[in-house]
Amino acid sequence: MEDIVSEFLVESYENLDRLDRDLIDLKKTPTDKELLGRVFKTIHTLKGSCGFLGFAKLESVTHVGETLLSRPSYMSSHSIPLQARLRRHSQIYVPIGHKSPVNR
Repeated sequence: MEDIVSEFLVESYENLDRLDRDLIDLKKTPTDKELLGRVFKTIHTLKGSCGFLGFAKLESVTHVGETLLSRPSYMSSHSIPLQARLRRHSQIYVPIGHKSPVNR
């Protein structure tokens, strides 16, 4: 199991790096459907991996992101930063490196 989790971490860091770059680009061009599709695919991949490994809390965070991006209203509300919408819709947003009150 340790090998699987290690591989998950490597892949997750790669996905998060790509997601970070794509979200910055999406902020510049919020109506780019191809870019939005890449962001959605990355989040969906993370969600699937979390679900497979039983990381329910992380899976629920990625589910929120996926849900927000799949809403038809996303394109009309692109002026609201994605991070702000994630915080508003998720009570479990915690910056990396901080302890989550949910995990205590």
